[in-house]
Amino acid sequence: MAAAKTIRSGKRDHEHCRFKCSQIFDSHTQLAIHQEHWSMVDDDKRHFYINTTTCKNKARCRRAQDVNKKKVSYSYFFFSGNSKIRVCKDFYLNTLNIDAKRIRNAHASRNPVTGTPASYKRGRYVKKTCSSFRSSIRKHIESLPTVESHYCRQDTNKVYLSGQLNLKILYEKYVEYCQQRGEAASKEHLYRQVFNQEYNISFIKPKKDRCDICTYAKCSR
Repeated sequence: MAAAKTIRSGKRDHEHCRFKCSQIFDSHTQLAIHQEHWSMVDDDKRHFYINTTTCKNKARCRRAQDVNKKKVSYSYFFFSGNSKIRVCKDFYLNTLNIDAKRIRNAHASRNPVTGTPASYKRGRYVKKTCSSFRSSIRKHIESLPTVESHYCRQDTNKVYLSGQLNLKILYEKYVEYCQQRGEAASKEHLYRQVFNQEYNISFIKPKKDRCDICTYAKCSR
């Protein structure tokens, strides 16, 4: 079981930093901010990061080529009543007990039009082949005209399709079926998988299931 989140201790005394962070936000206020942050759902946290940080491009002229060329800088804030008070990066991250990557990801996910961050997608991905695709494949296969076994029905429940068909042709018909319904078609390998594993269907009747009289009548036509 993971340990509960707590406020991290800073690397320096924030009473003497240029923003006077610990003088403005005492330990009780700091704890209240921390607890409120971790009571939020993931999407609300992203909105919180956007509302309490700003991102701007840095324009610096550097002569040395081996220095760290930082292109973006962030400013950090906490709310005190209706006021937005700037704090240092170390104080902000330690109060929330997060790393700077969360802030970068929140700003990177912002919608360029609305400025709002994208929702978290972790754990929300549903593999399409497991639901909608398999359902449409089953509907198409079950719509095909089949013929039951005649003499072998006591030994098997296999049904038969026309011998002029095969899986390649069936898949092409399935694609047309989806286009008519305005649906996306699955890949051919999934169609084959569902057909072979979930259905007992063959394309050609076995010889022992053929009636001599019917075969003679068919050949004499």
